[in-house]
Formats: sequence, structure tokens, C-alpha cells
Amino acid sequence: MFSAGMKWLLVLLSCWWSVETLALEDMVLKLGTTTGHDWRAEGVMARLHWLNDEHISLTLIIASLNLAQLKKPLQNLKLTCPRTQYNHLQIVCPQANLYLERELMGDSPWQLSFTYQLRSQQINLRLEAKALAGGQVILQANTTSSEWQANVDIQAVNFEKLSNQFKTFIDLPSWVLGGSLYLKVKLLSKAQQLTAACEGQIQDLNFSNAEGSQAGEKLAVQLSITTHSNSTAQASPDKEQLQVQGQIVVKSGEVFLAPWYIEVKNDPVIFVTDFTWQAARLIIHHFSYTHTQVLSLRGQGELTTAEHWAIKTLSLRLAPTAFSPLYERYLQAWLGNDSQLGQLKVNGTITAQFDQQQETQQWRIDLQHVNLEHQQQRFGLTDLNGTVQWHSHATHLPSDLTWSSGYFAPKLKLGASQLNLRLVGSQIELLQPWHQPLLESMIHIEQFQLDNLGKDQLHWQLRGQLEPIAMRTLSTAVGGPAFDGQLKLNKIAASYHNQQLQIDAPLRLEAFGGMMTVPRFKLEKPFSDQPTLQADLELNQLNLQTLTKITGFGEIQGQVSGYVRELQLVNWQPIAFNAYFATPPDSNLPHQISQKAINNLSNLGGGAVNAISKSVLRIFENFSYQRLGWGCHLAKGICQMRGIEPLTNGYYLVKGGGLPRIDVIGYNNQVDWQVLVTRLQRIFHAQAPVTQ
Repeated sequence: MFSAGMKWLLVLLSCWWSVETLALEDMVLKLGTTTGHDWRAEGVMARLHWLNDEHISLTLIIASLNLAQLKKPLQNLKLTCPRTQYNHLQIVCPQANLYLERELMGDSPWQLSFTYQLRSQQINLRLEAKALAGGQVILQANTTSSEWQANVDIQAVNFEKLSNQFKTFIDLPSWVLGGSLYLKVKLLSKAQQLTAACEGQIQDLNFSNAEGSQAGEKLAVQLSITTHSNSTAQASPDKEQLQVQGQIVVKSGEVFLAPWYIEVKNDPVIFVTDFTWQAARLIIHHFSYTHTQVLSLRGQGELTTAEHWAIKTLSLRLAPTAFSPLYERYLQAWLGNDSQLGQLKVNGTITAQFDQQQETQQWRIDLQHVNLEHQQQRFGLTDLNGTVQWHSHATHLPSDLTWSSGYFAPKLKLGASQLNLRLVGSQIELLQPWHQPLLESMIHIEQFQLDNLGKDQLHWQLRGQLEPIAMRTLSTAVGGPAFDGQLKLNKIAASYHNQQLQIDAPLRLEAFGGMMTVPRFKLEKPFSDQPTLQADLELNQLNLQTLTKITGFGEIQGQVSGYVRELQLVNWQPIAFNAYFATPPDSNLPHQISQKAINNLSNLGGGAVNAISKSVLRIFENFSYQRLGWGCHLAKGICQMRGIEPLTNGYYLVKGGGLPRIDVIGYNNQVDWQVLVTRLQRIFHAQAPVTQ
């Protein structure tokens, strides 16, 4: 626009010579259309009125001015200089008025002054303080044939008012924006390069997008930015570039950039950058993000910006950082407060780095003396040390972690251990067997491999075993009643594929003095709204005294064997199974049953104690039995009941033997499953043991 101004002034100067030569008092000159880089002026007309030998009156009218940055042209622009002084050296307008669009700049004109040096063709321009959007703007500029420069001083301009004024002419993002801008801008155009230096601050900055995923409140921002651009009419598109160096300091306020929420009080956030934007690429020479007393992140890289943004190279470095403030201010929100990892207390030190070259990526995280514990004390690890490395392709970067102790739930104590892994692409592989001390036992994971992490076709397989663990130690740790025996898993073999978790070899669990075997276990879509479980369970000579003591069902001495076959659960609710539990033929333990257990068995089977046995029920607390058992075949919501031996009108639940003898007979052959569940809930809720 400065070059256009010179052109118009030269035209007016030639008109002045004509006026002086021909002694004309008035002249109207229609200049038509004139264009420049990114602008076009139409209906340009100049009017000159001769006042005396040294003064003329000038009026310049532009019917329509098109600027590339505006949605629509500016209409009816007018510049008036009622008393222009001229001589053979210069043209001076000490007071001019510039009239712009009313909805853009209001009713009052912009007051300015300018001087044009005839020999040097230099223009000096000053725009007096102009009210704008609740603040004011001052402009000083000068131009020669080879360069121009300008100083702009913006004071207390309100963003909301400014956007309301300019939204008709400029496409603005659909953001709610508020706050006041104080900014000093220095512009210099020379040798086909434009340099801009900005210094200022923003007070009470508020912003939010339409989705509410990005917002800020009461932000105090200080900025210092310098740019260099060769985007001129002479520059070819492939050689245009913009260089930016700057610093932005957020001194106070609140920012929400989903999922992160950052509150800045006495710990300002400082962002420093140095980048070059060329045709189809962005070169980041350096940037740093420093949150005082929280973290310091530095990096560099290059991005392609042709059709889609893509990372060509990127390097990030997180300096050794105290884990606690980093977790509380950044990681916790990212992990989500409703997840287990989003509810931790942590300390220690973390260092991290990320590198990317085209499609090759690598992460490295170093942990030093990290302690982490769930806020509700559900789990914890102490003195966690080591390195976690992930690479998109390379297989030679192992990850090693060690810890000195830990716990689960919360008294299942873990001993010191070491984990050696390989993380490549979407795969996790155990490189060496993992041995984890648990209470007075040991868990051995011999093999673990996971593929397609983060993808629909997630797959993993695991092999291991659990050494014998004293049931008394385990029950004490979980807060249950103490009882004798051992828990042992001789072999663990499981896999997950096509949203299906299953055991690949029968699972044998030694517990309660006997053996529990799971020959088949298949869980489909475990993370959906309708998970489906299919399984079989075999019980062999479990100690009834230990089992009934745990459940509070009522003491029964002896053993029980049985099965649960063709079990089907949908959304964890049984829809079908065939179950039967009874005294094994070769049981060699005493067979005793308490009154309490007799009553509960009777309620469960909808039966009763026979008349002869009922007469002695009130006398003795414990009774002898020959065999006991109960079965249910569930189908279509109905449980087909049975016992150890059929009768004409029922079945034996308990068949007496010895003295004192007692028989318990069930009479309901079919029971609604929900009714049976209600009976079980009533029994166990009323009889549940109280532990200290």
C-alpha cells in the first residue's frame, strides 16, 4: 500500500504542475483501477483545489479496495487533506482525515499527517491515536523507493470487541475470545524481505472453542516475537519462507487442553521457539517448553505441510524431572482420574526422550528411585528403577525394571524382583523368566508375549506356575478366616486371541486338601457389554470342614467331589450348567454335620428332615451321615434338582449313618433359578463369618 501511495502522490504532483501552469483552480482526475501485490483498488478518483501559490486542497476517493486478507472489499474510502503545502522540495499535509467503513472503524475518521520528499521520493506518515475496540492505535511509517518501515502501538484493545468489528471482513475461528492486548510492533520491508518485531502482553485472556475441549481463563501472557519473511511479489512460491523466533510466557491463569488442565500461579510457563516455514515444510530449529518447578521439555524437528501434516523428523528431551509434580500436573489428567493409574501417589525422578525419523520412532524412559502407591492402597511398588525402551522396528533395545518391594490388595506382599522385556511396535515379549516373590511363595512366568497392542486383533499368551503357598498365610493377607492347607498351581497356560481368553492346558489348583481342575475355560469379548464365559470345573476330595468354615454355611466334616460342566455365563449371569457335588466313595475322613448345616441344606433343597430324625434334631448339635450331595441342571431359567439317591417323592440330600443319625430329604425337583439364588444369598448373608 505504501508503493500505491507514492504512485498516487506522484500523479497528484503532476496534476499540481498542470494546475500551476494552466492557472486552473480545480481539477478532478479519474485514475480508474490500480493493482499491487495482494490488493486491487477500483474507482480511484483524485480532486485538487488550488488555494494559493503554496497550498492546495487534496481529496482521494477509492470506490472499492480489495485486499487478499479480507472476505469482502472495503467500500467508499476517502482521504482528505484540506490544506496541503507544496514547493519544489516537498509536499506536506499536516492534517488529513481518512474515512473507512463505518462498521469497521466507527463514525469518526482516522486523523493522520504525511510528508512527501520530491527528490528522494520518501513518504513520512503518522496516524494519530485512534480509538479501536475499547483501546487505541498509533501508527508511524515512512517509505522510500527501496524500503518502508512502520511502528504500531496498540493499547488496551479488547479482543471481543475487535472480533465483533472485524468478523464481517475477516474469517475468524469460532472461538469465544476475551481479554486486552498491549502490543508494540516494528515493521521493516527491505530487499524483498519483511521483518516484524512484536513486544507486548495480554491481560485477562479468556478463550474457548465450540466443543469446550480447549479453554483458558484469566491468563496473563507476555510475548516477544520476531519474524522475517521474503513473501513479496518478486518471490516465487517455492522460495517463500517465514522465519520466527519468539518467547511466550504465561504468568498466571488456567488452561484446559483436553485432557490436560494446567493452573499457573507462582510457576510460569515459558515457551521458546525458533522455526522456519517454507513451501510445504516446517523446520523447527529449536523449541522449549518450561513449566517452572515442574518440567523442562526441549526439541527440534521438521514437518511436511503439503496436503497433510506429517512428521519427517522430531526429537524431544525431557530433562531429569521430579515425578510427583509431573504426574499431578500432567500425567494424572491424561491417564484419567477414574482409572487405576490415574489415582496414584508417586515420587522419584523420571527422564524421557523421543526420536522419530520418517516412519521410525523410539521412546526411552528412565526411572530412578520411583515409589508409586494407589491412593486407596490397592497396590504399590517401592524403589522402582530401570529403563523402558520402545522402538517401532528395532529388536535390540531391551527394557529392564527392578523394584525392592510391593503389595496388592493391600496385604499381598511382593518381594524384590526384576523384569526384562522387549517392546517393539505393537509387541511386548518377556526376554527372561520373571520370578516374583509373593508372601512366602513365588510366581514364575516362564513365557509371555503380546502382539497387536492397541489394535482390534490383540493377542497374547502366557506360561507359568505358582509355588505352594500356605492357605493360612494367604487368608490372613486377604483378611479371611485362617485355615490350613496349601494353594498351588502346577501349570498356567493361557492365551487371548480374537477377543477370546482361554486356557491352553488344564488348570490344576491344589487347595482345601484336594484338587480343583479347570479343563476348559473360554471367555469371549471380556471388555464388551455382553461378555460370555464357557467353562468346566472338576473337584476332587476337597475338605468340607475347611470350606464350610470359610463360608459360614455350618460345619460339615468330610470330603466332597463333583463337577460344574457346560457352564455358560452371559454378562456374568449363569444361563446354563450341570453341577453335582457329593461325598466321594473313598472318603476316609469323619462324616459329621452340624444343625446349622442341616437347616441350610433343607432350605436350599426345599426339603425337610424326616420324622424320625426330626425327633433327635433338638437334642444333638452334630450328627453322623453316610453320604451327602446336591445337584442342579440349569436350563431356560429352571434348575432341575437332585441329590445322592432318589426317593419315591423326593431325593436324599443327606443320608444318615451311625449315631446320632439324620436324614435330609429334598422334595422340589424343579426350582426357578432366581428363587434358588435368593435362597443362597439369604443363607450366606445371614451366616457370613465375621473376621477381625
